[in-house]
Amino acid sequence: MFLFIFIPISLLILYTSYNLTHMVKGKVYKISLFILVVAFSIYSMYIFMAKDENTSGLLVLISNYLEFFFIPIAGILFILRDLIILILFRKRILLTCTSYVIVIFMICAGIYGTYHAKDTKIVPLTLDFNLKHPLKVVVVSDTHINGYFDKKRINRIVDQINSLSPDVVLLAGDIVDDAKIKPIIKSGNLEYIRNLKATYGVYGINGNHEYYGDNKSTVEYIKSLGVKLIIDDVVDINKQISVLGRDSFHGKRKKLDDILGMRKTNLPLIYLSHNPQSSDIKAVTKTPAKFAIFGHTHNGQYIPFKWIVGLKYAQAYGLRSYVRENNKTNPLQVYVTSGVGTWGPPIRIGTQSEIVEINIK
Repeated sequence: MFLFIFIPISLLILYTSYNLTHMVKGKVYKISLFILVVAFSIYSMYIFMAKDENTSGLLVLISNYLEFFFIPIAGILFILRDLIILILFRKRILLTCTSYVIVIFMICAGIYGTYHAKDTKIVPLTLDFNLKHPLKVVVVSDTHINGYFDKKRINRIVDQINSLSPDVVLLAGDIVDDAKIKPIIKSGNLEYIRNLKATYGVYGINGNHEYYGDNKSTVEYIKSLGVKLIIDDVVDINKQISVLGRDSFHGKRKKLDDILGMRKTNLPLIYLSHNPQSSDIKAVTKTPAKFAIFGHTHNGQYIPFKWIVGLKYAQAYGLRSYVRENNKTNPLQVYVTSGVGTWGPPIRIGTQSEIVEINIK
């Protein structure tokens, strides 16, 4: 994973730094700008990897914008620009003006994406489980809370959830963002969970980010906030539905059949997992589950990664039905949410932050 991310970024740092030198004149200025951009990019990469509770949140934020937004996207745009200009037009004079255009575009896109990421929509879904009394389940995935998360945004998310008057709140993994839990505890940012109001409680599962640090400490802290973690287990809620919560693929997952064997009732079953891998979805189609919900993908978060994620996952976002091998008249409905938070730079372009409101009849 390290090589997959950082080798391409390192190459893009060099390529982007070189292309930015077209914006200045004089050999000394060009060399100075190149060295400055490369040095700052390497320092930003170091900040991203070595951050701890003493690292400035502003430095981490700048690092995220630079390493995972400006450098890769600008680098891709410079490559496309060079192919068009040098192959089709063969006019190097266009390199200077187009370099300015790309930089200005990136700044504008960053500003737009930052504001758009804060715009959280409610996605309503309706399921017919033939219950005696309706049940409202609110699903929130990928909050990615860290030590420098905007507290005002946290409060807005809590207010949105509570305004729906949920019977149950399900946290579908990646509740935390940082590999180390201490900065989050120190900031108090995860305390928002205590303010969630749900008639029958708040439940959650592990995502991959819960395993990037000390999983035991992270799980203990999340539990201390009143979250009932369903880690490879099944819980019944108000004698109306059952929720089967799966551990992350980063953990030691139990066999699905063993978890199903823990069921003490035949209540309508909801499958809750973080990563929508095709093998996992296929396995669920062979279970009694009526509905499955996943997160993790962020729907790519911003273009062009939205397209890349769409290629990696058979279902990267949205609602889809799957035919069961053993019961073709009763398809499994699966929803993959884009999540409410962001990873890396707090930017969304071409995707939407969302909270899922499921009304079960």
